[in-house]
Amino acid sequence: MSARPIVPFVLGLVLAATAAMSAFAADNPVVVQLNQRLARLQSDPALAEFAAYEKLQAQHAVAAFDDARRSQRETLQYVAERRVEIAEIAARTQAARREADRMDRTRSEL
Repeated sequence: MSARPIVPFVLGLVLAATAAMSAFAADNPVVVQLNQRLARLQSDPALAEFAAYEKLQAQHAVAAFDDARRSQRETLQYVAERRVEIAEIAARTQAARREADRMDRTRSEL
């Protein structure tokens, strides 16, 4: 049994979970926007498999921001925004490294 047929199913589950989190966070537009950015990152087939740890940290940071008291909201919003940005950058960087490695192997074969 190949893992390939399972990937769309798992991606669907992750997107459904993110959509559910967005529905619960509808009262805070910043949380909704951050969750949408994470969902886009997870649904992008070129980037979905990269930066798993960074995406998890971003999800935790967004959840902490959503649950924060008023006195902590500004700081936790900053942290959540940076964590989402870090996840996006890490995924793009890892994808670019993989592509560079692939191109290097191709060049070596020639």
